[in-house]
Amino acid sequence: MASFIVVSKADPLVFLGIAFLAILIALETPRALFLLEQPHRWKFWMPDGAEAPCFLSIINKTSRWKRTPDWSEADLLWVRYNTMVDESRLRLQGRPGYMVNRIRRSRAMTDKALLHRVLASVGQAALQPTTFDLSREEERKEFFTLCNGTEKNDDVWISKPHHLADGKGIRIGEDPNALYERSKQEDVLVQRYIANPLLLKGKKMEIRTYWLLAGLQDPFLVLMYRDATVRRTSRNFTMGEFADPLVHIANTYRQKEVDPAGYWNSVDERKWSLQRLAEYVQWDEKTGILNGTEWLHEELLPTHRKILETVALAVHPILLDQRRFPVPPGYGWDGHFDLFGMDTILDESLRVWLTEIQMRPNLSLESQVKKQIIPCLIREMLHVLVLLHLGATCRDFADPASSPLDRFQVVLCAMSDR
Repeated sequence: MASFIVVSKADPLVFLGIAFLAILIALETPRALFLLEQPHRWKFWMPDGAEAPCFLSIINKTSRWKRTPDWSEADLLWVRYNTMVDESRLRLQGRPGYMVNRIRRSRAMTDKALLHRVLASVGQAALQPTTFDLSREEERKEFFTLCNGTEKNDDVWISKPHHLADGKGIRIGEDPNALYERSKQEDVLVQRYIANPLLLKGKKMEIRTYWLLAGLQDPFLVLMYRDATVRRTSRNFTMGEFADPLVHIANTYRQKEVDPAGYWNSVDERKWSLQRLAEYVQWDEKTGILNGTEWLHEELLPTHRKILETVALAVHPILLDQRRFPVPPGYGWDGHFDLFGMDTILDESLRVWLTEIQMRPNLSLESQVKKQIIPCLIREMLHVLVLLHLGATCRDFADPASSPLDRFQVVLCAMSDR
């Protein structure tokens, strides 16, 4: 039997009390807190640079944010690698509530060799193609034993500097003996080259997934953005011409560097959406996929989430121990976060291979796909950060029916035991 509360006209105070109680219950949700804070204008600071126009175009369309020239008075600081921000000064000013995109020691996953080591330490090295860090004696011996063994070995190897990004310093098909000599002078990582990549209209591809490490503790929150960019090389793939990055390296920076005119003349064809990838996979009979959208949502995206979960759990103890201003468990979010990229390659069997984790992925609006993705990503990221700033916890993100998330998906969310 249903229960009803009857309020007489002669007792309006009871009615007001019930209404007030309902409001309090509603305001327990981060969404309600965010709406409550609308009159407040959040101050945003970032240096001038390639990302500034994109951020400013978004900020200028909302009344909730404004840019400030003084980083010491900002609610949120968006810094680059070499930006000097004295966090001690902010704390001495009594401002522990600022937000900043700085996770110390994130090199533990963005440095290619360190990512390899941390995955190996948790038994997950198989997420990447067979990899050897030639700066480590035992791995160098193992690699050259493999290459010079009695069994015929036709593997092609790709070498990468540990700490560089944007496809810089990559070499493909280098002779193992030359690699051995070079490894005496340089830190070199080698990976087995994927000889059977999935080809999109004959061209090699890679996927750039955006993900947010929104907090290390209370909550430890990792979010993956559902939309990603699919990058294609300029020229058709062949197992040869290894010195030509337009054939073998899908990285945008390298494509621009080698062929700037060609890149800008075909930028929208070089970058696809995930949905277009799904449609192509369905169209290509060799993949055996009958429903591309189903494959995308039930196989590819869950696999990406699982890879991110593995990486985040593996590196979390390292990041947690390296905080400059540690917060005791149970005292809430410390305001530190960062946006990362994850690069993956599919082979012709549609197996997903992790190649690297990218620090501060490019947020330009140079293609139609990125114009659709990046503004929405930034808006939702800022929304999430404000919610955390106002006290949101895992409970507020866990239930899909009431979660404030739209395109971001929860990969991990955990609270420490007080």
